[in-house]
Amino acid sequence: MAHWLLGRGAQVHRVVFQAGDRLDCQAVAPLVYRGTLEDWPGFLGRLIASYGIDCVALFGQSRPHHAAALKVARQAGVSAVVLEEGYVRPGFATVELDGVNGHSTTLDRYRWCSGPGESEPVWPSSDTAAGLTTRMAWHAVRHYLALGLLPTLNPHYTHHRSDRLLHYVEHWVRTGWRWLRHHREDKRAVAELSHRRYFFFPLQNEGDAQITQHSPFSNVQQSVAKVLESFARHAPADSLLVVRQHPWSRGHRETERAVLSVAERLGIRRQVMHLHEGDTVALVQRAAGVVVVNSTVGLIALRQHRPLMVLGDAVYRRPGLCHVDELDSFWHGARAPATSLVQQFLRQLITLTQLPCDLYAPRHTPLDWGGRPTRATPVGVLPR
Repeated sequence: MAHWLLGRGAQVHRVVFQAGDRLDCQAVAPLVYRGTLEDWPGFLGRLIASYGIDCVALFGQSRPHHAAALKVARQAGVSAVVLEEGYVRPGFATVELDGVNGHSTTLDRYRWCSGPGESEPVWPSSDTAAGLTTRMAWHAVRHYLALGLLPTLNPHYTHHRSDRLLHYVEHWVRTGWRWLRHHREDKRAVAELSHRRYFFFPLQNEGDAQITQHSPFSNVQQSVAKVLESFARHAPADSLLVVRQHPWSRGHRETERAVLSVAERLGIRRQVMHLHEGDTVALVQRAAGVVVVNSTVGLIALRQHRPLMVLGDAVYRRPGLCHVDELDSFWHGARAPATSLVQQFLRQLITLTQLPCDLYAPRHTPLDWGGRPTRATPVGVLPR
């Protein structure tokens, strides 16, 4: 993105906080911040004034330095652009003004008005995910090696996740082992589900901001308890609840144990299937309903026109798209959303918030952002 901006005559400055940031910053000379979190807003305010900054861009809004930066930008009257993993994955990045996910206001502030002959936005095919895991792992390894082994740039810096390299080595070793152990078994179990009525509950990554910042739960285990207790009391007796691990959480020991222990306590162990693996689209397509906190699986459920229950703050938690009553009534009262409403929503979401790119592509891969039309109209001036 820095190369893209520089190629269009913009001035670009990047602040780095630790050695992993420094390694990643190769388009411009980095500005190293060595102060405390408390002093950071003042530093950024002076930076904005001295360089004449008119836009602050950041990846992820919940990290302490980033949350503070959004406040500083608002007070200084400059635009703030927040980037994240794409709502639609893979193939896109989310790019919004002021906030994403639970803080997103784009779809409430704007409507997309297509012109004559404009094509509909294209949902990426599943084969664009080939090699994605390997590239993500490679970038993570480089970043955390630098963070853990290179000299400290800021003695006051505290990372938003564990900065112990051994922690990630242990996690990925367990992840690989569990994939080898469960892949065939879970694939066989998913195939057998074609003869059963089931609800699908995909878990989210433990410690993710989507749980800690944008949901009523403090951790994944709380969401498990909520869903299983409701299922035990109110779901049809002949139905199954399929709980699948988040792909990046296979290495966590606690999640499977939590699911199965809660199921045992509630007396529904035979009605709960825990999976480490399983194709998301296939599981969604055949489900009687899908329950999410605020996962991107919710968008897949909408695209497949499956009944959807959303427990957290999600950009797609809207009347007509998902179940608006309490979870207890979902098991018997789930209704699929109207096709026309889903198509309209997805079209607005992709054209207003998604930009095509591979976040883990080689550094100099060009961004195809130059020719995008700009017909985002403020909601208040839309013709009736």
